[in-house]
Amino acid sequence: MDYTEFVEKWKSLPLSTWRMGKLVLQACMADDISLIADVISLAQKDESSVTVQEVLQKVLTRAGKKNAIKCLAYILEQGADVSSLPYHYAYPELADNPSREALELFVAHGWNVNTGALNGQAGIPLVWAVVGDHELVQWCLDHGADVNPPDHTPQGTVSPRKPLLESAVWAGNIEIFELLRAKGAPMHYGVFPNAVMVANLSAAEDDRVRFTEHMDMLRHLLDVVKCYANESSYGSHYASGSICVNPLCWIACHPRPNGANAETEELICFLLDNGGDLDMTMEHKGYANNDRVLIRSARESARQRPNPFFLKVVEEWEAKHRRKA
Repeated sequence: MDYTEFVEKWKSLPLSTWRMGKLVLQACMADDISLIADVISLAQKDESSVTVQEVLQKVLTRAGKKNAIKCLAYILEQGADVSSLPYHYAYPELADNPSREALELFVAHGWNVNTGALNGQAGIPLVWAVVGDHELVQWCLDHGADVNPPDHTPQGTVSPRKPLLESAVWAGNIEIFELLRAKGAPMHYGVFPNAVMVANLSAAEDDRVRFTEHMDMLRHLLDVVKCYANESSYGSHYASGSICVNPLCWIACHPRPNGANAETEELICFLLDNGGDLDMTMEHKGYANNDRVLIRSARESARQRPNPFFLKVVEEWEAKHRRKA
């Protein structure tokens, strides 16, 4: 049965929720406005068990996924309510980023760019999701994106939202990071530790291009932003540093399963060269009886883990600096 025969068969029957879904899917796959108009007409008949508004909302959730921009524009003109639509409906299937055309249509019909990913309440706003794409970040800012929304633990979620600049350092793009900072995105003490974490991950993946980007970000954070090489993120509401006292400790506690390489060594030496403290410890209030717990230093953590590669790099670095002294 070809497309025309399929459509004509279902159009001849009373519209049910199931049939409506099938017809809407076919219409969006073909980006066929006329078929959408036919489905709306069927919903207006007495024998229909589906309302016109239900048809509109079904198309709204299908059109973006199928990149059916004509259908999307049509049903928005017919009164589909986009005000609280989660932005993931602007993502075509298998796409890494949302459709700019769909987003523009959303905004033109009352959509708020700060709407979350889930039912307009929970999850992250769009600017968090596209933080690696300069053009889309700028688009979000131009349309009123809030770089510091108040709901750090959004309704319906378990984990608090990571601050925006921490998300930005994972993208490794200094220009985007500075754009967001200039727009008022707040600095948190987890920014530098997060930058170290993602640099460590890119080192382990043998991705030299990504590693270089993240090393450039680390240098920018130290030299321009004036971050602190021993910044501790432990105890932060987004738990970005686990139980480690500083970024060196995090590397010591997370040996890579495939061993280590020149990039990992470069990262460790970079932190040491910039004042990373191997023997820094920290007291923390324990969970039982408020006991004070001593969190081990990077050096001791590497011994306990064990992380022989980390210890070897440290030993060679210290020997080199003793000779210089």
